[in-house]
This record gives sequence, structure tokens and C-alpha cells, in this order.
Amino acid sequence: MAKKEKEVSALSAVIAYFVMNVSINAMLKISGKILADGSIAKDVLDGTITSVCGIQSLQMGVFGGIIVGLGVAALHNRFYKIELPNALSFFGGTRFVPIISTVVYLFAGINHFHWHKVFDEDGNDMTPILIDHINEKGGGTPANIYQAEFPLELLHSMNMVPCGYHRYYYMKQAMLEHAIEEFNEGGTRAEQMKQVEHELFEIYKNAELHEKPEQLGKRGGAYYSDAACECIRAIYANKKIHMVVSTQNNGAISCLDDDSIVEVSSIISATGAQPMAFGKLPSAEKGWLQMMKRLLIACL
Repeated sequence: MAKKEKEVSALSAVIAYFVMNVSINAMLKISGKILADGSIAKDVLDGTITSVCGIQSLQMGVFGGIIVGLGVAALHNRFYKIELPNALSFFGGTRFVPIISTVVYLFAGINHFHWHKVFDEDGNDMTPILIDHINEKGGGTPANIYQAEFPLELLHSMNMVPCGYHRYYYMKQAMLEHAIEEFNEGGTRAEQMKQVEHELFEIYKNAELHEKPEQLGKRGGAYYSDAACECIRAIYANKKIHMVVSTQNNGAISCLDDDSIVEVSSIISATGAQPMAFGKLPSAEKGWLQMMKRLLIACL
């Protein structure tokens, strides 16, 4: 998918792929999932960790390579002609591509890594009921994720609703088969979204536009603008409403530091976001979350 200097893009993708797996390996060791002797901890589910080119890493199947390849291609097309200040000019142009690819893929796997519990107004746990309906149409899956059916037995054992993107972890074979099917029919998800974005930018040229284009419903993130405006309104008018936002932890998730930035249910008022305590996570999900947070901290 690189437009020019494709050999540089290929080399950058290889480097980024190894960096991603080495970083994940480091976090698995820090979190105690890989022990000092190289063996895997007993509390890790079978098949979760595998050897990738001799590096113990998360089992991501071909999706790890696909994600890296698409990302590096986009970075290459964006930066392969970049001009840096004179003092750094040696690292400009195509030399910059493997550098930026290495930095970016230290972060792979962090975004959208969360689970949910749901309660009614009386504090009753409604999560099991929601799980029973999660595979139904309109069950909360974003438009940009193929709705492969979650294994309900697994979700009930967790008693938590996973983020839709967790399908790539829990049902990797079904997601892979769908991606191949899309490719064979003439358009991957990325190609479909490229066309949607092209149409949206043409629509946005209209200065009189005052309604959301229907194309937004074909991709993810269609309601972020609504959420942002609602958050601004709540702060300005001291509405004290419930929203899910990224804010300082302050004890909301007990297994993370108080000053960590987390995405949690919060009350939004004139004083900002007040995070609501989530409670203890099951051991497996706690390990995953701590590992991903440590990866983010290490990168920063």
C-alpha cells in the first residue's frame, strides 16, 4: 500500500513488527506473565502467549502483521518526504520512516482495551442480562467491527461486557475469515473506509452543512462529536450527568495508580470529571490491564 520507496516501507514494517513483539514481551515479564526462567505463569490462559520468531508474545495470529503492515504503509506515505531541521537532516526523508514506525508500534494494543459492568438505578447488576443479548443486532457493536458472536459462556464467567474490539482476541479465527472474505469480494475494511472518508471530505466542503452525513454511520467514531458537546455542556451548566470519559484514576480502578489516566464512568459537573469506583477486576483481566498500562508508562 506504500506509494513509492516500497522497499523502505517493507523494511520499516519488519522493524515495527519486531519492536511491537519485543515490547509486549517486556510487559509480559514485568507483569509476571512470563517468569524469569522463560516459562509461562500458571494463571495465564492456554494459547494466550506464543512464540513469534523466537520472541514470547501475545497470540495475535496474522492480525498482528496486518495491523503493522497497514499502519506502516500509512506512516510511510505520510513521512517519506519529511524535511527535518538542518541539525537532524540526516534522519529526514525515507530514513525517518523506520524511526517513526518504531515509536508508534510501542503503543500497539493499548487503545480500546476495556471491559464494562452495567447496573440499574437501584444498583442491581444487569451485566448478565446484557451479556445474553450482546450477539443480537443492535447489541452495542460499533459499525466498524464485524459482529462475530462472542462466546457467552466466557463472558458469563467474567461477568463483564468486553469492548467490541476484543473480538480480535477472543474470536480471532472468525474475524480473520471475515477479513479474507471481504478481501476476496473486492474490498477490505480499510478500502471501504477510505472511500467513506473521501465522500465525507467532499460533503464537508459545503459550508452550509448542518446535519450529520449518513456516511458517518458506516464507520466508527460517529458520535464522538455529540459526546464532546455533551461533556462541555455538563461542565458549563454543572449538570452532574453520567458519562464515560478519560480522566485521572483517583482510586476508580483499584489495581492502577491514583494518578493513572483511565477511561471510566464519571460524573461530569462544573468541577470536571469525578470518576466512579469500578471495584476489583477478575485476575485475568486485571493482569491484562496492568500489562497494557505498564506498556504505556514505559513508552512515555
